[in-house]
Amino acid sequence: MTDFGNQYMVFREEKKTHTKVRPPSFKNIQEGNEPRLAVIRYFLDRPGYGLHNSVARIWFDPPEICSPAHVSLFLKQQDIALPGLLVEVYLDKFQSFMLIEGCEASGIEWDFSESSPQNPGILNIRLTDLQSPHWQEDLSLSFKPSMIASTAGSTATSQSSKSLGDSMPTASHCNEKKGGPEHANSVPLGLFSFSLMVGLETTALMGTLFPGSVEPSFRLAWGPYMFFVGGLLQVIVGTLQVFRNNLYGAVAFLGFGTFWFSNGTESILEVYFASEGTVAESLLEGPVDNVGSFVRVLFVFLFTCALWKQTFLMSKLSTALISLLCAKLIVHAFRLLRDDQDGALAYMQLIIGWLTSAFAFWMFLVEFTNGVYKKQVYPTYKWSEEHSPEEVFGASGNVGTLQSKAARLRQAKFLNYHRKVHTSLPRGEKFGGCDVSENKGDNGELTTTKDTSKTS
Repeated sequence: MTDFGNQYMVFREEKKTHTKVRPPSFKNIQEGNEPRLAVIRYFLDRPGYGLHNSVARIWFDPPEICSPAHVSLFLKQQDIALPGLLVEVYLDKFQSFMLIEGCEASGIEWDFSESSPQNPGILNIRLTDLQSPHWQEDLSLSFKPSMIASTAGSTATSQSSKSLGDSMPTASHCNEKKGGPEHANSVPLGLFSFSLMVGLETTALMGTLFPGSVEPSFRLAWGPYMFFVGGLLQVIVGTLQVFRNNLYGAVAFLGFGTFWFSNGTESILEVYFASEGTVAESLLEGPVDNVGSFVRVLFVFLFTCALWKQTFLMSKLSTALISLLCAKLIVHAFRLLRDDQDGALAYMQLIIGWLTSAFAFWMFLVEFTNGVYKKQVYPTYKWSEEHSPEEVFGASGNVGTLQSKAARLRQAKFLNYHRKVHTSLPRGEKFGGCDVSENKGDNGELTTTKDTSKTS
């Protein structure tokens, strides 16, 4: 056993141990052919992690001369080499770690010819998180547990003729799926809804500033429009963005959808349910709660400022729209606080409102047209051509972060689980250095025969 220095604890002490490994087949042992066995120990390259708290996987019958390609295949089959992880192998002769691709290029191999269940070979693997912004999203899109489950439960079919290694996620598979799930982009509909609501809200303000310009009957439609077109429609759009992993669109439309729901409910109650003698009628006759309304609009303004900060990862169009909205909200908030019904703040809100509505409609046109034509018909003015998304009102979020990566690695698939999968594979498919046959040993377990072909 190689001495790893002060960083690692020495595991193989000269004392009696109680761990014993039962080989998967006794047929070869009875014939005098003791199976090979290797232990793969892996850990995350993080503070506090090392060989002293590593996780082990048993590799039954590895190739006698094991190449880096064999190790990579085994790690992928065990769901250990997740996309976005740097895989390094400890080289005992050099007492250092080396990237597994570097081992392949350098012609490094590992000799397991003398390994056995009583004296297993050991490979130590260090996994480093590259912290790629897309790796978790790509993993969620490329890894389909149902595919493995269906293969394990079915008999040999044309679909199960692929090797298990081919069905596991790889970096190339992830790169092919970076576009995300094929769901229609509902953001244009949300942008149009937002443009319409701001426009109708500004129209209602015009009725206050310019008496007679808007008929009183406008309020009959204004409340239902806020409730359904502003609230319900934007909540639906935000919910659909959740399935597309558009974190920005989901937060924005779900947030403003509920705001419009509340405003619409208030307007409907005022118009349709404030009859004489009701509580609503008595409240409407009382003083206006300017301070409460100011606090409400102020919180919406702070929410919008958080959205504004994120737009610098997207497009300049989004930044301009949210900037206009922030200006409109802060003017509205102070107008409520000062009870300015027809003063300078009211006229400022009127002008900024129409600008916001018009700009939101332009963004709807840009997003809708570019999506239909599947190319950039109208420029989106990205902040970064390299990192900004193609959509003007969208940014993806992390996926699968409710469980730590360390926990997922500890729950990587066991080899025994893969044996069930191999029962559905046709004869001749390989796992490690063994051919999977359909014969069963005396103990009823699947038997393996040695691979006598030349190792590539």
